Amino acid sequence: MIKTIQHTLALALFVSFSCEKPDAVTTALQVTPFTSGVQSVAQTLQITPVTEEAQFVKREGHGSVTFKNKIWVTGGYEGIGGNARNDIWYSKDGALWKQSLASKHFSPRTSHTTTVFKDKIWVIGGNEIPNRKNDVWRSKDGMFWQEVTAKASFSKRSSHTTVAFDNKLWVIGGLDQDKKAKNDVWYSKDGALWIQATANASFSPRFEHTSFVYAGKIWVVGGKEGIGFSNKFSVKNDVWCSKNGMDWIQVTTDAAFLPRSGHTSPVYDNKIWVIGGADTESNKMADAWYSEDGKSWKLALKHTALNRAAHTTVVQDKKMWVVAGIENQTKNDVWVVHY
Repeated sequence: MIKTIQHTLALALFVSFSCEKPDAVTTALQVTPFTSGVQSVAQTLQITPVTEEAQFVKREGHGSVTFKNKIWVTGGYEGIGGNARNDIWYSKDGALWKQSLASKHFSPRTSHTTTVFKDKIWVIGGNEIPNRKNDVWRSKDGMFWQEVTAKASFSKRSSHTTVAFDNKLWVIGGLDQDKKAKNDVWYSKDGALWIQATANASFSPRFEHTSFVYAGKIWVVGGKEGIGFSNKFSVKNDVWCSKNGMDWIQVTTDAAFLPRSGHTSPVYDNKIWVIGGADTESNKMADAWYSEDGKSWKLALKHTALNRAAHTTVVQDKKMWVVAGIENQTKNDVWVVHY
């Protein structure tokens, strides 16, 4: 039986956070408590290992969504020396995974986006290694797929983000075929016809950032600036939001969490979360932060299970599910984090 690990948070009434890199932890199940040293209100957060090795192969840069009461995993990269993939897996409980025997679907790829929109799963763009894509695919069941367009109006890209907002699909930033970061924003009502909301958003060109919908706005958090697959990049911890995808407001230039890319940002318990990721030196972040306004951030948890990047996090059954990614090596484990 898998043991649930209890972790007591200190949710401070007023807290001054350190921006130092989290201390290294040494065991797979060690929890580093966070205490503020001031008056606090205690809550209990649980982090539970669901499986150390899922039925799907180890991967990073994959996509995940919750769809029809199941968690779905699409594509990804097997890690150094491996291949891009186009397999599709689903699970009701995160422990037992079944492969969707899809055919005539999207090509093997990594760093694509996977989104739910109009009661369908959508897969957009990505990196076939080495060629990037700007195709759009959708499926109503995860098995039968339709190519909506082979060449969308936006340029070929990977490590971008996609959200469903205002009854539209939105594609934000990413890394183009020349490995240059983008800050353009596009939207579509049907996945076929794409309109550019802005060629140059107020936030800097970036990739491996996160985007999500919260409080009636689209949000962008962190990511990399510069040239992909080189030493000519930096990582960010800024936060931006927009009510219309065209006009962007900077919520903070320097959030309390360390600059990072390859993190995840689920919306859970009416809060924005930032989980894991990597710094400029590819050191992984074993932490989880949350905010109710995008400006004030609090450290919720340090745990070696979160020491990863290029993973996915989805919300189902009032829990956050952290799936695969890379620590020092590529992984295929699953964890749940919840109150």
